[in-house]
Amino acid sequence: AAVCSPPPAKEFADGARKATAMSKQPRWADESCFEINRERMHAPLRAYESREAALGRRLCDELPKSRWILPLTPAQWSFALSACPSAAPAVAGPSGFDTSGWGEVHVPRSWEVADVGSKPIYLNHRYPFKVDPPRIPSRDNEVGSYQVRFTVPSSWEGRRAYLVLDGVGSAATVWVDGVEVGYSQDSKLPAEVEVT
Repeated sequence: AAVCSPPPAKEFADGARKATAMSKQPRWADESCFEINRERMHAPLRAYESREAALGRRLCDELPKSRWILPLTPAQWSFALSACPSAAPAVAGPSGFDTSGWGEVHVPRSWEVADVGSKPIYLNHRYPFKVDPPRIPSRDNEVGSYQVRFTVPSSWEGRRAYLVLDGVGSAATVWVDGVEVGYSQDSKLPAEVEVT
């Protein structure tokens, strides 16, 4: 979901390019890079329109509707699966990826459950790949590329906006209008990236 909060806006430095340039390996394989422009991890926080709305909600309830939250799921997103990181598509300018020839997948859902690519792996003692820390396999390491289009409400003008990823398998790079705005590498943990 995209979430909006009050100013001031934080500048996004060229940290992504600097981190990649300093390392001789891809970012996803660099054990010193876990995030770029990702907000600090924290306990789940929610904003409510009123005190009564906050006190009237149980933990298991769905999130309340709010003019400051733009839900991007559940929805169909454009999706492409690549067999390995080097085969993943590149962003093609301000419009993002060239999604011609891509399929769609219902989000939120893992692509394995959507019956795309590998089947889900259930295990309790064996890894699905050779364990060789800190090296990560560059072959047979699927990459899913997603794209969704949305419009930020005009009422958010002058406010900070965040894209909240509630659970990504392994790593995610976020682009808005073809510009990289963040990176997160903590499997299945929420990540918030400012997209203002």
